[in-house]
Amino acid sequence: MALEITEDLRSEEQSLLRRRLDEFNEPIVGSANVREIGLAMRDDAGELLGGVLGAVSWQWCHINVIWVSETLRGTGYGSALLTRAEETARSMGAEYVQLHTFSFQARPFYEKHGYSVLVEKKDFPKGHSQFLMFKALQ
Repeated sequence: MALEITEDLRSEEQSLLRRRLDEFNEPIVGSANVREIGLAMRDDAGELLGGVLGAVSWQWCHINVIWVSETLRGTGYGSALLTRAEETARSMGAEYVQLHTFSFQARPFYEKHGYSVLVEKKDFPKGHSQFLMFKALQ
C-alpha cells in the first residue's frame, strides 16, 4: 500500500480529524464539552469597540482573543471585559483561565488581574516574546 502526505486537507477532513482525536481522548478523560464564549462591547451606534473570544473545555477556559479599541484603552473597559469573561467561564464550570500575550501587548495588564506567566516563548516573533499566562478562578 502506498501512502501520500499532501497539503490539501479539506474542511470535512479537518472535522473528521478532530472527531477522531476526541474519540481517542474521551474514554480516558471524558468529553471536552467545548462551550464558546463571545463577548462584544459596542457603542450607541452599534460599532464594535471591544470583545472577547474564548472557549471552556473540561475545567479550563482558553481566552483566544481580547481586544479593546485604542481610544478606550486605559479606561477600565478591558478590565470589565476580562472580568465578565472570567465570570462567564466560572458559570460554565471553569476553574482556570489561560491566554497568550506578546511582550509588546498586555502582560502587565494580565498580571494586575492575577495572571502568572507559565511559559515564555522567546523570539516569537523575532525580537519579541510570547507568554502563556494562567489564573486560577476562586
